[in-house]
Amino acid sequence: MSSTRYDEGRKKIIAYYTRQKSPVPHCRWKMPSPEGVDTVVVLKRPDPLRWQKSPRRDCCRILPSQKNTTMYLMIDYCRVGEILEGCRNKINGKF
Repeated sequence: MSSTRYDEGRKKIIAYYTRQKSPVPHCRWKMPSPEGVDTVVVLKRPDPLRWQKSPRRDCCRILPSQKNTTMYLMIDYCRVGEILEGCRNKINGKF
């Protein structure tokens, strides 16, 4: 994480992640290569009562960006109809 701050106007926590410029092995992607993304900006509303709520599942929304090198993500409660995906544990098949 490069930096984080609280934006009072938006009432959101904003975190900035910057990719380190190091050599990466050649990969064959089944999608556009993520190597073009240098910065990820994550926005989230603070919720001091979060740990008292159940279930605590969040969804990630990709927001529009004016730069191809920056990706904006909004972390928020899942809306009706949004799906949750996880990785299954190869040993016991659980998420």
